[in-house]
Amino acid sequence: MSVRNSVTPSRGAQAGRAEARAWRHRARLAMTSLALLASAVALMPRWAAAGEIKISFLNPERYTDIGLRHVDRERHLKVLADHVQRWQGRLPVGQSLSIEVTDVDLAGELRPWGFVHDMRWLNGRIDGPRIDLRWNLSEGGRTLSSGQETLRDPNYLMRPAWRTADQNLPYDRRLLEDWFRDLMAQAVSR
Repeated sequence: MSVRNSVTPSRGAQAGRAEARAWRHRARLAMTSLALLASAVALMPRWAAAGEIKISFLNPERYTDIGLRHVDRERHLKVLADHVQRWQGRLPVGQSLSIEVTDVDLAGELRPWGFVHDMRWLNGRIDGPRIDLRWNLSEGGRTLSSGQETLRDPNYLMRPAWRTADQNLPYDRRLLEDWFRDLMAQAVSR
């Protein structure tokens, strides 16, 4: 009769090996993901990187309707400028878009509402947003296209509020967004 001397690993050792295998698997997945990400970035088209956008507001104190109080005017101009600056990632590398806003008439009309602030009423008649601007799209110091435009959306209440209604100036930002999308579509088609 022969006795076979076999050693069976303890449960702790088995668990440790399983954990090590799982860790190696996660590490391989992470390395594969990083390799795929690096490949995707290297293969990105030229337009995927950011261009440069400059926006300036000429004589905002003379605008048709940007707010009654200085604080409101500054806040509204900042909302519009911040929205335009988000487009930089959508502008092709090496291109520069310069925008000069010459007049703004925000959607709705201001009506007195209490002592502290006024209320902006939206009725959808003649109170649609309007923005007058001049723009210049250039690349390497060479002008690709330029123009002067009056942006209007008389049917602004017929379309759902852009993104979320609780954000400031949704209709005015949508007006700018529509114009930029059209401008980029024209630039690509040339």
